[in-house]
Amino acid sequence: MMIKEYILQLAEDLNKSYPGILSKDQIKRALEMFENSKKSYDEIVKEINVLKDKLIIDYKNKDKKTNKIYYYSNVIKDERESRTFTQIKHVQQKVQKLLEQNGLKIYIAGGSVPYLLTGEDSGRLHDDIDTVCRFEDIDKLRQVFINANLYNPDWDSKNFSLNGKDYGFEMKIDGVPFGIYPFKYDKESRILTQYSVDPYIKKCRIKTIPIQELSDYIMQYKSIDGKVYNTMSLEYIKLTKDNAKRPKDILDSKKIEETGLLRKDVLNRIQMYKEVNIDEN
Repeated sequence: MMIKEYILQLAEDLNKSYPGILSKDQIKRALEMFENSKKSYDEIVKEINVLKDKLIIDYKNKDKKTNKIYYYSNVIKDERESRTFTQIKHVQQKVQKLLEQNGLKIYIAGGSVPYLLTGEDSGRLHDDIDTVCRFEDIDKLRQVFINANLYNPDWDSKNFSLNGKDYGFEMKIDGVPFGIYPFKYDKESRILTQYSVDPYIKKCRIKTIPIQELSDYIMQYKSIDGKVYNTMSLEYIKLTKDNAKRPKDILDSKKIEETGLLRKDVLNRIQMYKEVNIDEN
């Protein structure tokens, strides 16, 4: 009965948020599929949530005539929003091991962070893994991935940036897009400059972020199972999630709150980034 109630409530909530997303026949098939499953309640719920996220993505990518919004214009062409949390965690661990062998650090950003810290599955699909690094480390990091045969020159900003600057690079590791973007921090002005690149459209970006201390932006946390993670600060991730306000961002923001690791003083003082115009001439 618990699974039936979960499915019916989820179907009702989905149809309120996304009118017509689930028909009566689809709900009936879902009940038939999961009601008699021998798996545990938690396992079934995770499977249902993965299907739910895929359903929402498909709904958002209907013909533009339906006036539906979507996260990425290239979501189908480039297989975006299609990686499970298990895939994300596997790749993160693989990269972490590689970096430890070379004495280098990167800082994980984005919605996977609170789930890594709580040891929970996000129950949804993810697009990629974004990370940031100190600017002085970007060339060393690039060489590590070249040596590991994971580097993709087509996704490296140095190979298509018109002004010759380094905005970072991306690659695919076991099918998961993985990006590393450098930042600089000026202690005197207390301004952090974050570089980034979208390899799909060859777009380079610069963002400036006012912060009082570098720890407002990057932090080291210990997860519930004792593992140490270098990440973008939970406060800054939450700020960006709250600003985006997409369904997945709202869930991620709530999970960040549940970690119990938020610093209220930092959360109250940090500000959103400002994007800087880039002179590529």
